[in-house]
Amino acid sequence: MKHKIFLLLLFFTIAFHAQKSNPVGFIDAFITMQDNFLLGYSLNYQYKNSLFTYRYSYQNENRLYYLYFIPLFKKINQTEEFSLMYGYRKTFDIYSLSFSIGGSYNVYKDFSQPDNKVLTQTDFGFPLQVSIKFFKKKKKRYRIYGLFPVGKPVSFGRSIGLRLLANISDHNYFGVALTYGFGWHKQYFDKPESDSSNN
Repeated sequence: MKHKIFLLLLFFTIAFHAQKSNPVGFIDAFITMQDNFLLGYSLNYQYKNSLFTYRYSYQNENRLYYLYFIPLFKKINQTEEFSLMYGYRKTFDIYSLSFSIGGSYNVYKDFSQPDNKVLTQTDFGFPLQVSIKFFKKKKKRYRIYGLFPVGKPVSFGRSIGLRLLANISDHNYFGVALTYGFGWHKQYFDKPESDSSNN
């Protein structure tokens, strides 16, 4: 937990030093449901076209069984991934494309052992991901509940996108995830977009 808090503080310290040209850095969360349930988040910082990423993911596999005709799930195994990646990211007006690869430390737990024992294994892997993100084109004023504009136009904003992600290790996985994020997704050199409301 301490290392996650440290990384979050470091990320925001860098990001809030924005002057005329804001830095490019953002946090996103992702989720996918295939054979396994997979979710996680990533911290991202871009310098020129180089993208530096810390990624955490959690996935588990459940087995369906019935108790008096009531469907229940029992956890069979789970995997946690801690990754550092380097990649290339290109930004456009309203979207970006990126590709990243790196190294990961993985913790695998097997709950299907006899006598309710838990088998824990650790290994190293090669994580990778390909992402497309969509975000606002120009600076806009922040809107409370998406309705009431306050303050000056800012480069901070939301994003939504799709991601192909995988980890090559003793316990491989591959997924297609939906992402949702906050941050500074590109450098905004253009003039702020005119706000139709004068509030």
